[in-house]
Amino acid sequence: MRSFNRIVLLFILMVGLFTDAIAQKSFVISGKVPPMADLSLNLQVDRNHMGRKVVKYTSAIQNNSFNFKIDLDRDYMIELLNPGFRFPLYAAPGDSLVMEFNDQPTASISLSGKGSKENTFVQAFFTKFQSDFNDSVSEKLALASTVDAFEAKLFSQKKMLSDYFKSDPFYAVFNEDFKSFISNTIIFNYWKQLYSYPIVNANKSQQIMKVTPLPDLMLADFAKVKYNNEKALISESYRTFLKYYITYETSKANGFNKFTDLSVSADRKSAVAKEKLSGEVLTYWLTKYVTDECERISPFMTNKIYESIKEFDKDKSYQQIVLDVCGAKMKESGKSADAKNQTTKAADNNADGLDLTTIDGKPFSMSSLKGKVVYIDFWASWCGPCRGMMPFSKQLHDNLTEKEKKNIVFLYISIDANQDAWKKGITDMGMEGIQVISPGNWSSKVCKYYQINSIPRYMIMGKSGDIVDFNAKRPNDPALIDQLREFLVK
Repeated sequence: MRSFNRIVLLFILMVGLFTDAIAQKSFVISGKVPPMADLSLNLQVDRNHMGRKVVKYTSAIQNNSFNFKIDLDRDYMIELLNPGFRFPLYAAPGDSLVMEFNDQPTASISLSGKGSKENTFVQAFFTKFQSDFNDSVSEKLALASTVDAFEAKLFSQKKMLSDYFKSDPFYAVFNEDFKSFISNTIIFNYWKQLYSYPIVNANKSQQIMKVTPLPDLMLADFAKVKYNNEKALISESYRTFLKYYITYETSKANGFNKFTDLSVSADRKSAVAKEKLSGEVLTYWLTKYVTDECERISPFMTNKIYESIKEFDKDKSYQQIVLDVCGAKMKESGKSADAKNQTTKAADNNADGLDLTTIDGKPFSMSSLKGKVVYIDFWASWCGPCRGMMPFSKQLHDNLTEKEKKNIVFLYISIDANQDAWKKGITDMGMEGIQVISPGNWSSKVCKYYQINSIPRYMIMGKSGDIVDFNAKRPNDPALIDQLREFLVK
């Protein structure tokens, strides 16, 4: 009997704990407002941080009082609003916040209950330092400053914000997720502005065709930053940082050359994003990018990015946003899965639509090498420097282990206009690896698609099937073999 009682007691205890766990997912906010013409309040939650699929909750005002209770799976920045005001709030599962508006909604507000200390800080922090998080202010400073002066300003700004945060009298009792939110906001406000500097300055004129890289010394500390951080998505600073970081890294992979075709740029950026990011951060970036740009890039490229989102968006929370915003554009090119029926223009934006041909005249698709690391050599039989690199390429291949040779592929893409000259060059130099041609010299499809204006040119395609380095090291660079091995284990 005692054993039975113990089991019953344990069961009740477990049910109680389970119920508490469920209750902790609720966020409650209630309060009083002065007499208002509108007899309702709205609570707005942007669960995907996209600003496009916002969930709104409504509470009737009775006796000048309101009450909301919503389920949250994590922390969010939400908004309490009606036609007369908008009030941002930090909402954490399990918090129960009480607000009281004095006189007028925006004049004086008293906060109490669980979460009040965090929200009191939020209001003070973002009010006091509003201009420090203003992208327009930062852009003007970037255009008016040298990179050294700009970074010095950012460093001082970061220290000032951090000191203010840590000196708050309630800092010790803030919940840890809130501390992470504010810390990430401060840290990524610094990095988003720094990474924006070369982009903003390169975009100030259409005549500027090169992006000036940031000094290596300024980026040294970035190695310590956890930049693929799902928890940081709550922070607007972090989300803006992702935009500039991927743009900068794509520019770097392209030799800091600006792109002249938006669809090509979109393809490169999505490839770099898939290399640098993962999980919800990657899904967010892809969704944000394509919904912002689908009216300017080709329908095929929009579909291509959407297919990537479907691959990574396991709970389908982002896919519908893309369909809502870009659905009409996507239909312009038909079903994305039927790549063979794309128009010639769409094919030009597709690495598998380059009309590559093998030495025995068969069509070749780069996607057939997905799952392997591919070192791509763009060359021509008439190119002396290209021929000069071939012995180093063979030496590089020979230095790989037999196991590595099965997973690291050497792809040689010739732009020769004359196929006989191409085949003779292969024979004369005893070239190994996969040999394909995109005929036409500088008018070839690969030159147009990859914006190649000089050869030899080298790229690396990762196991995902995307180009991960658009300006790879030459075969005679001793560091190349280690780089290829690094991509092999990613």
